[in-house]
Amino acid sequence: MSNFHRNLPNHIQPRFLYGRALKDSSFERWVEDEKFKAKKRRSDHPAKLSITDTGDAIEFIGLMICGHSPIDLASLLESYFARQDYIGRLGLHSRKSNLSPMQHEAIRDYRGRTEDFLMGARTLDDGTMLTDYFRVFDSLFFNGTLKNLCSIFLIRNQNFVPLGQTRPPTTTSHVAMKIEIRDLFTFPGRCEVLPLRERLASYIETLLHEMLHAFFMIYSCPCISCNVINESAQGLGLLGHGESWLRAALQLELAAKTLLRVHLLSGLFSLGRTESAEFDTALSRRIIRRKSGGLELEMGLSQLSLQDG
Repeated sequence: MSNFHRNLPNHIQPRFLYGRALKDSSFERWVEDEKFKAKKRRSDHPAKLSITDTGDAIEFIGLMICGHSPIDLASLLESYFARQDYIGRLGLHSRKSNLSPMQHEAIRDYRGRTEDFLMGARTLDDGTMLTDYFRVFDSLFFNGTLKNLCSIFLIRNQNFVPLGQTRPPTTTSHVAMKIEIRDLFTFPGRCEVLPLRERLASYIETLLHEMLHAFFMIYSCPCISCNVINESAQGLGLLGHGESWLRAALQLELAAKTLLRVHLLSGLFSLGRTESAEFDTALSRRIIRRKSGGLELEMGLSQLSLQDG
């Protein structure tokens, strides 16, 4: 977590519009004041992001809403996820595993809830399931930085095509982002209803995919100069699956496989990195070609590994 996030004002009152702090509100003034405190010069972005471990908690130093380039945010998450590299060799409960107490509690919560679903003690396909897993994954993978900033919805509308999507509310809201995930039981699409284990794995994959989008959308700086980076292939791309998102998604996959052993639910665990990269890059190239009079530009993904870890 970060000191900034820990001290967020009242999360019940309207604070956001289209994912940004509500203009001329006390919340916007608070956000801007916190950003100013972190600047060395008036023209600077907030201080560089870093991680510190106090023993009782892991802190994200310098994290600000709407305050960073996606490249810096990806590096922060990569560093955080890389801390889990020790788990496979030392075990979850080793003192050297680098997990915080909050993460240990989240793993216990995940295991208990998952067992309840698989044993039939709780209904899988309902909105509370997604909200419960969101809280677990926020504590485990995002250090609590999405708490009170997202709403989670299970969509039971047969016209809702994607497995999931993340978007800002179009009216004033206490949250910055809405995460919507398709109900795989009531409206499974063209295929038959998936078995329970595969359905659960799909929900987890989709939720983590969308939470990663939410993190970048909430904490990326919207200024004009940063938008150039945000929409580039090295940033978030035109659909949010640029190199920064892909780098973080790769490390999140590796951490989830280790900490959740979620791949055992279905034999395969993927956040859709490869498909997302191919689709986003192809669309980016077409749009850039139109804007540049047909000139094909290198999108900068050639050195990015898209193979499963």
